[in-house]
Amino acid sequence: MHMASTPYAPRPRRPSSKEPWQSGVRDAGPYLGLGAQIVTAMLVFGGGGVALDLWLGTAPWFILLGMVLAFAAIAGLLYRVNAEAQRSDDSGRVKRGNDDAGEAG
Repeated sequence: MHMASTPYAPRPRRPSSKEPWQSGVRDAGPYLGLGAQIVTAMLVFGGGGVALDLWLGTAPWFILLGMVLAFAAIAGLLYRVNAEAQRSDDSGRVKRGNDDAGEAG
């Protein structure tokens, strides 16, 4: 037995290119994996410092060195993401400063 579709059945919707969530996801793309990269840097460098200190018996020196390296890696990561965001913001912005100055003078 085949059931006919009712007028109340939801129809599949084709996504429009003008939907705001798509541009939001596109804009958030560089930041989506940022948390995982920060945690990975802390685990790799901090864990490496702990492992070296346990192996060599030099606590807390390699732990401290690992944390300093982790913070440096995170700072570099944040700097890179910020630079990419600034670059994409500058390329997407309409430059009106020169046009307005020409009209006012």
